[in-house]
Amino acid sequence: MKGFKLLDEGYINEYGHVYEFNKKYHLNGELRWNYNGFHFCTHIEDTLRYRNRETDTFVIVEVEASGEIVDGSSVENDYYGYESGYASSEIEIIREVPREEMINMVINTNNINRVNRLIMSIPLTEEEINLIMERYANKGNVRQYIEYYQYGDKQAFYKM
Repeated sequence: MKGFKLLDEGYINEYGHVYEFNKKYHLNGELRWNYNGFHFCTHIEDTLRYRNRETDTFVIVEVEASGEIVDGSSVENDYYGYESGYASSEIEIIREVPREEMINMVINTNNINRVNRLIMSIPLTEEEINLIMERYANKGNVRQYIEYYQYGDKQAFYKM
């Protein structure tokens, strides 16, 4: 199953494990969502939930998950059903996904909810904001999400 995983620079996960490309990793122990397994998301913007906001340095990699796979939305969790999270017993890191490609993947979904999750997850450049506005300016509440999350306008959702 294809997916995406967020890692710190150097391809390091939050536990200090360094991943290598094109190497298959196998789980030790029982696969359990949110406890033990190789976690990944099928929607690239959902990986941003896991970024370290203190350093804000991260990379997103494309992965191929295999073996036993658990759907995180099928178990009780605190992500309110929007996250496309999974855990697998085997994973392979395929490649790093450049930021520009990640932004375009989300913009090209034509899914306002996914675009809004991107907007609220990371600081965007003016160029990235303009790209989003060209496509979504008059759709849903994208403009309010940008004003609130990117420019800090706390009244964005109260304006008519």
